[in-house]
Amino acid sequence: MSAGVKVPYAEAVEAANELVKILEPHFERLEIAGSIRRKKEYVGDIELVGILRGIKFGLFGITETTPIEEIFKPMGQLGYQPIKAGNKYIQFAAKDIRKPNVDLFLCTPEKWGCILMMRTGSDEFSHKMVTKQSQGGWCPDNMRFLDGRLLRDGNFLDTPEEMDVFREIGMAYVNPENRNLK
Repeated sequence: MSAGVKVPYAEAVEAANELVKILEPHFERLEIAGSIRRKKEYVGDIELVGILRGIKFGLFGITETTPIEEIFKPMGQLGYQPIKAGNKYIQFAAKDIRKPNVDLFLCTPEKWGCILMMRTGSDEFSHKMVTKQSQGGWCPDNMRFLDGRLLRDGNFLDTPEEMDVFREIGMAYVNPENRNLK
């Protein structure tokens, strides 16, 4: 979560929906996560999880992903500038100090469920999900999370949906608004 301004839920949802509408053409999938998805009364940042759109080109139909730089222009038009940018995470600072920053987490289809679950949080909930049962968490001891993936006995599992993550670790699905552990 960004340090700084907290805005009411309704204001954050409106801003997040505007961002999704503007950014959607660059993504195969884009969803609001974090405290907005958990429906917290006040929100300190806007968290988004996305899979960049693939672009086919050339004689052999090679697929490349949309370059992250293509996201910078529409974000700039909305009053955000990148302050951290990598291939898995981009943080945008709002030029207007009354607006929350934006954290954009990039992933691939097989990681979607794990990343969306972790980025929806809360911090305490996500920590319990990834911690082994023998250490007080909910993750079975023969499983672990690594680089946005879930492994069982050393084999990567595809988790294209959050429900897949819960099912694989043997838990009933927990709705986002019920993930506010303290």
